[in-house]
Amino acid sequence: MFNIFQRLLRVRRPERAVNSELSNFRILAEGSPDAILRIGMDMRPRYVSPACARLFGVAPEELIGGSADQFIVSEDVPKVASAVAQRFAEKSGEPTRVVFRIRKKDTQSIVWIEGSGQVVRDAVTGEPEEIVVVARDITEHVNLETRLLGIAMTDGLTGVANRRAFDDAIKSE
Repeated sequence: MFNIFQRLLRVRRPERAVNSELSNFRILAEGSPDAILRIGMDMRPRYVSPACARLFGVAPEELIGGSADQFIVSEDVPKVASAVAQRFAEKSGEPTRVVFRIRKKDTQSIVWIEGSGQVVRDAVTGEPEEIVVVARDITEHVNLETRLLGIAMTDGLTGVANRRAFDDAIKSE
């Protein structure tokens, strides 16, 4: 999916072809259940798909031009910033994945996000122009994983920590 976005965004063609490709990008982005953002080098969103309304709890128009990290839980900001800086510095085509938390504006609830970012580079100079981020809500997955870990660490009959929990406690000590 990133390769399609990257080609649609960075290939320089006559204006008619570019408009057609941007139209195709919008059709793909607006039909996706995942949130898609185009973030400039200034770290401000240039495009935000409609799925962001469900994810962030605000209209996409409210996000454009704002700070890309305004909803990220403060403890996770350094992790996300590091991943973005690493992505801009590398020349490889592999997307960078990062898991972090955001706080929805409308409900203030915490949502776990898996974000995957791909840098779009100038076709001539190779310099980074923007990053395309695809974000999805993985809150249910994280909650189930946490619950499963709790089940694995306790005895089902007594509810007391089991040998696996004991071994982990010894390792951490």
